[in-house]
Amino acid sequence: MLRDDKEKTRQCIAFIFDCVANNKPVYFHCSLGRDRTGTVAMLILGILGVNEGDISKEYEITQFAPYGYSVSEGEKTQMTRLSGVDYDGAAKFLWDYGKHGDGSYDEFQECVRKYLNEIGIDDAAIQAFRSAMLEDAPAE
Repeated sequence: MLRDDKEKTRQCIAFIFDCVANNKPVYFHCSLGRDRTGTVAMLILGILGVNEGDISKEYEITQFAPYGYSVSEGEKTQMTRLSGVDYDGAAKFLWDYGKHGDGSYDEFQECVRKYLNEIGIDDAAIQAFRSAMLEDAPAE
């Protein structure tokens, strides 16, 4: 999805950003509720500055849904569970956006920002989303 379907990814993120900007609720999912859903959540949480380790836990927990639980059944459902589609592949893809020649990396949030920029989400839209989502966050 991140590599092979950038336009659809851009549309999903733009839709979410637009809903937030217009104070509308937004709900996202896919037929299995795992990989694509987890990837969109990874981008959203990543741009909000959530620790990448915490994002990975949220993503991986979706893999515990029992076989047959999904609204989508059949060979394709079983294939996706065995295809190697996982958090590591998506996270590594994003981390590569922040890799430097000396072997160091940017923070995960910066890697996600660079990816979103590449697919057509500009910094102004990212900042507006961050401000709307984080501005009234309750104190911890």
